[in-house]
Amino acid sequence: MKRLAGVALCLLLIVGCKSADSRITDLEKKNVDLTERVKNLETHLLEAQKKQVALQLALQDINGRVKEVQTDFDKIRYAQNR
Repeated sequence: MKRLAGVALCLLLIVGCKSADSRITDLEKKNVDLTERVKNLETHLLEAQKKQVALQLALQDINGRVKEVQTDFDKIRYAQNR
């Protein structure tokens, strides 16, 4: 009887270890998947930030041109009023 209880306990431990190994493997797979997703998100974020910088530079250039046109217009208007 003691031997049967010992064998049953050993079997339970083996099954429990295999179950834990399976869970660890699943967690490792999920970790790899999440790591890839984060990497992709970081790549997309970097691309978006680069586009944002390019758009901001273009906007600054446009604003500079608008100011030049306003200055030229003001000069013409001032010359006409003389």
